[in-house]
Amino acid sequence: MHDLVVRGGTIVDGTGRERFEGDVAIEADRIAAVGRVSARGRRELDAAGQVVAPGWVASRSRRPFGSRPRTPPMYGASPTAARSRSARRATST
Repeated sequence: MHDLVVRGGTIVDGTGRERFEGDVAIEADRIAAVGRVSARGRRELDAAGQVVAPGWVASRSRRPFGSRPRTPPMYGASPTAARSRSARRATST
């Protein structure tokens, strides 16, 4: 018997395969099975009509609250634009 079985959800597992209808079983805070789970769970949730994404820790961000992402100063700029900015700074001083 599993600790928790999430039944009938649309599984999106991040492997690149197509989403599919299925179940996710949890045991001791770990994913025990994904697909058709025949065993019962101590607790069962009906996920019909919901997306279930097993193994995804956070779909938005894992940065600590208030932190800023590390980005290079010229993030998004082409190498040519970065060189021309550097050249303008060097000639202006």
